[in-house]
Amino acid sequence: MSQYLPIKQNTQLLHGDIPQKQREITQKGFRNGSFGVLVATNVAEHALYIPEVDLVIQSSPPKGLESYIHLSEWVGRAGRTGMCICLYQHKEEYQLEQVEQKARIKFKRKCSSATGIIKASSKDAISLLDSVPPTAIRHFKQSVEKLIEEKRAGETLAAALTHISGVTFIGQHSLINSNVAL
Repeated sequence: MSQYLPIKQNTQLLHGDIPQKQREITQKGFRNGSFGVLVATNVAEHALYIPEVDLVIQSSPPKGLESYIHLSEWVGRAGRTGMCICLYQHKEEYQLEQVEQKARIKFKRKCSSATGIIKASSKDAISLLDSVPPTAIRHFKQSVEKLIEEKRAGETLAAALTHISGVTFIGQHSLINSNVAL
């Protein structure tokens, strides 16, 4: 699940290892708005009918046209619109091309490199700095001045932004729980 606390608190999981009764409770909770984010494996592909889904994120390309249609139609029910995002690796692009050809559609591709993700994380970290109250900042000024005296200011600030953004490892992470992929 998300590491960002406001999203984490508003999220539930749905996958095949969860007993059917709990899956039904989770589905009902999502339908009635008890929580706003449902992280689901393909167990939910055919089983759910939830009319007000605004966003579907697929963590890998669909295996075929039928799979893509079942997932993407969640965001287009009852005249509503939404967005369906598919995350994929370069080696999986062939699967997307096959779905495009069969469905006679064209996906809009956006590339995010590790560098792009780090830049976005850095921007988020900087906005977090803006939210720190000045009364709290003054308690850290002495430590900051000492750090700047002992180390280079740029390196120190970069290390602080790295820590704030949570980027401690550059590599593959799980999309479901942010754990490092082995």
